[in-house]
Amino acid sequence: MTKNPFTRVLTWLVVLIAFLIVMETLAFDFALMLTFPHLARNFDPLNPVLALGPTVVILTVVLALTFSWLNKKITYLTKGIDQVAAGNFAAHLDEQKGGPLSASYQNFNQMTDQLAKTATLRNDFINQFSHEFRTPIASIQGFADLMQERELPKKERQAYLALISKEAHRLTNLSTNVLTLTTLESQTILNNQTSFDLTEQVRQTVILLWPQLEEHKLNVDLTLAPATAFGNADLLNQVWVNLINNAIKFTPDGGHLTIKIERHDDQIAVSVNNDGPLISPTDQDHLFEKFYQADNRSNVGRLGLGLAIASRIIALHQGRITVVSNPADHTTFTVYLPSKGSAK
Repeated sequence: MTKNPFTRVLTWLVVLIAFLIVMETLAFDFALMLTFPHLARNFDPLNPVLALGPTVVILTVVLALTFSWLNKKITYLTKGIDQVAAGNFAAHLDEQKGGPLSASYQNFNQMTDQLAKTATLRNDFINQFSHEFRTPIASIQGFADLMQERELPKKERQAYLALISKEAHRLTNLSTNVLTLTTLESQTILNNQTSFDLTEQVRQTVILLWPQLEEHKLNVDLTLAPATAFGNADLLNQVWVNLINNAIKFTPDGGHLTIKIERHDDQIAVSVNNDGPLISPTDQDHLFEKFYQADNRSNVGRLGLGLAIASRIIALHQGRITVVSNPADHTTFTVYLPSKGSAK
């Protein structure tokens, strides 16, 4: 249990104040006798002390009661700290009882609320992470067992091997993304920042993903205004890959993608629009969370870590990412970055 150091301090403070009052009175008597010696013959130095005796006692009692009251407030706070130290993040203090410490009580409650949220997110992440890893591993094991248990026609065997390879690739990507996100979340300063042609970078990303776009017979419109960005080019490239991949994944074959770069006074806007299924307002509020699974009714499915990684990268660049999904505009993810002139 955390000891309350205030108790001992209060005790010594009360004694010290009483001692100082007595010493000040005696010093006054002594100074009076030196200054006015003709009064010293008829002056009893003990009279002021005796006269101040009741005052000293009353003052000491008042101070003791006041300090005792404050001590209870601090003891209440230290007990709360003990609970948090023991792992009880649900501990809360009654702010109405705080008196002069009400602000400290409020800060304590805010701290425990944040710790509780962090603990919940951590537990959710572990559970979701375990589920995400367990699924491809179970698939690989299942197909491998089937291939061992019986002879399979060559065509069926090749199909199972392709599925095993696909699940292994998925597992590798998941591991890489988890490590990437963990690194980004612990990072506060961007390294390797340079000035580069953002327009060309987005164009090269589209070329890189062109085979997937053709595979799904997606129509792509590019409206790319000339723009220069300042930041970590490799990280920002990953943002465009994630956003366009996400659009490809959730746009039906034969659908339409629109990718734009627009320049404003102090920022650059990069948007990726698709005419796939709409995202509900509730899901929009959580899309950038790790492993968030959208409502099945929206047909969005699991979004994994791609958007969480993109959101963190943009935050490190002092930018922001938004999503709008409605019948009129379809679904649009927009990244806002400081223009080169306004970047810090």
